[in-house]
Amino acid sequence: MEHQEILLDAGHDVGEVSRNADWDTPLILAAANGQVDVGTLLINRCPRCIHWTNKKGLDVVGLMHPVG
Repeated sequence: MEHQEILLDAGHDVGEVSRNADWDTPLILAAANGQVDVGTLLINRCPRCIHWTNKKGLDVVGLMHPVG
């Protein structure tokens, strides 16, 4: 988790939230890969990204609790 803290301390995701080609945020990727410590760090340091959605329309909450 050390690398993520360094990036956040340097201002990564301050002005804009990073997204990949599928519009996944770092928080969505952390959740999808079971990275609880990284997810907790991102929620605490970048709470506005919690409800950002990817191309499938899923946010991190939807990813963790799929419907159907």
